[in-house]
Amino acid sequence: MAGLVYGATGKRKTAVARVRLIPGAGAITVN
Repeated sequence: MAGLVYGATGKRKTAVARVRLIPGAGAITVN
């Protein structure tokens, strides 16, 4: 497991956007 994970969830009407930021890995996942 990553030591520190930033998670954010944004909702607009029926659209849902989830963003995860993992420091160190440099990976940005948007789903």
